Amino acid sequence: MSCSFITPVTEDINELYRKALLEMGNHDITFEGNAEGGEFSVRTVIGEIHGSFKVHGQVIQWHFTKKPIFISCKRIEHAFKKHLY
Repeated sequence: MSCSFITPVTEDINELYRKALLEMGNHDITFEGNAEGGEFSVRTVIGEIHGSFKVHGQVIQWHFTKKPIFISCKRIEHAFKKHLY
């Protein structure tokens, strides 16, 4: 099951990218891309999460192509917002 959501860019995109790289290092997240977009994956105890993001002006479009069935899209959205903003 895939899911998508949009988050606003509330600060300089390069600063947000720097923070994201630090968070990815803290959580063993595999990432390929740059500050404008990319793909990522993370392992959890109940399964892997795979997704991508793309910056469009002042918003980021997130799209998740794989997630554990027991993790809702809202929970993923909340976790990403918690760690990035």
